Amino acid sequence: MGIVVVWIFVLLVVLAVVAGVRPAGRAEIDGFAAAAGIQTTETSRRFIGHYLATSRRRRTVLVVAALVLPGLVAEALGVHRTGYSAPLQWVLVACMLGTLWAELTLTRPSAPQRAASLLPRRPAAYLARPLRWGPAVAGLASAAVWLGVPFLPEPQPGDWLLPSSLEVAVAVAVGLIVPVLATAAECWILARPQPVVSEDLLVADHAVRASSVRMVAAMATIMGLGNLVGGLVTYSGALPGPLAAVCAVLTVASLIGCLAAWSFRRSGVAPLPPALRREPARADT
Repeated sequence: MGIVVVWIFVLLVVLAVVAGVRPAGRAEIDGFAAAAGIQTTETSRRFIGHYLATSRRRRTVLVVAALVLPGLVAEALGVHRTGYSAPLQWVLVACMLGTLWAELTLTRPSAPQRAASLLPRRPAAYLARPLRWGPAVAGLASAAVWLGVPFLPEPQPGDWLLPSSLEVAVAVAVGLIVPVLATAAECWILARPQPVVSEDLLVADHAVRASSVRMVAAMATIMGLGNLVGGLVTYSGALPGPLAAVCAVLTVASLIGCLAAWSFRRSGVAPLPPALRREPARADT
């Protein structure tokens, strides 16, 4: 039975890799452009297609590594594992790093007929309000919840064990650091040099940056909410009935928030603002 599970897992990984490394098709490019509300040309379509394929491939490589490497490292160190588990946080970090990796390797082309952006690039122009505030709110809420864990009642024999001081410290650090790193990553993406290009590439570039920024913000929000869920589950096991029920409700709400943030990662949820779709431009002289 065990070998069957292993082969099923290997098959799923192979299928995920095959799906992840495929080039961007016409329908995918059309969907991206329609979601962002932009008009495309043959040149801008090539640029968008390259971005979609590159970012997906980078994320696929890192997500597969996050799924496979922990088990291989555990086997190499001789750590006994009763089953397979891949921490969700590592998968989310892989998605975020894959997006940054794609941005780092993305070449922004120039063109004979050129224009430059006159709009300052600020995260607020690229992010809907839930993703703009999501990482900070979720991160700070999770840090506050975990800070209260040491003050929970001591568990009775056979009850839920409280996390160690180290686990609490790590959870608090994650809640505080992830929003800061996410904001820094968003600002870095938006501040990357923009060659003076034709207007079609300029608008496509805005849409591409928006997609990357939304992915980073969504992953940071999910990480914060996931961290919050861990703290609330700890409270549920340590507090009496009514308070445990409140924690359970908040846990469900946090999980729903994770799903919402996951849906917001796609540009189709929050189209590019009109100011960026029809931005003013100046010809290069």
